[in-house]
Amino acid sequence: MIFCLSFFVYIQITHRILQPCFGVLPTTWGETLIVRLKMKAARHSSAKAVKNALATKVGISRFKHRLFSENGLHEIQDDEVLDPVPVKIQLVVLEFWPPDHVETEKMISASRENDSVALEQLLQQPRNPDESNTDGKTPLFHAAEQGRVQHMELLLEAGAKTDEPEFAQGQTPLFPAARNGHLDVVQFLAEVGAGKDQADKNGRTPLWVAAQNGHLDIVRFLVEFGADKDQAATMVQRLC
Repeated sequence: MIFCLSFFVYIQITHRILQPCFGVLPTTWGETLIVRLKMKAARHSSAKAVKNALATKVGISRFKHRLFSENGLHEIQDDEVLDPVPVKIQLVVLEFWPPDHVETEKMISASRENDSVALEQLLQQPRNPDESNTDGKTPLFHAAEQGRVQHMELLLEAGAKTDEPEFAQGQTPLFPAARNGHLDVVQFLAEVGAGKDQADKNGRTPLWVAAQNGHLDIVRFLVEFGADKDQAATMVQRLC
């Protein structure tokens, strides 16, 4: 696909799909599509800004983007500034690497700890942000459990699902956030569309979990945000 981006200049971007191996560019071309993007940019725009604008427009995470010079010989790094003159650059969209236990554990560790640099590097490979360990807990689940909003933003930018349940109890990332009292995480997840009333295998909801653990600020927020009080009350009656 050919994308025409507009931020004081027009940039034609060639869109191609390849597997992320050996850095070899494919020789086949896809169909042609023209897209105009309006970017709030100064006189110069970085390659990362171009990727972000394109991701918003066509729904492909910037972590899967690789920008190359017109002849395909030079990869344009995220911090490189594009000259404000008409240029042609190529956009190569990578597929995720196949699941790898070691890399998944690295991504989970970076999500749990305060290491956004390592997480960004892993997502740039690119890695599937929904890869999980043996108990089905994704990096987003672990980040929510530890209260890492910045890491969650990166994972969602990479395409992570907000409501991916773990295996044992079927709890989504909103549950550990509510259980551990991370109000900022609960607010963040609710605002990006996480299922506030999605029950686990035992019928418990994030609202019930927050109330059970005495986190009244989270209870108040979820109720004001529209969580189903009756669903939580039904769960209380079942347990009594």
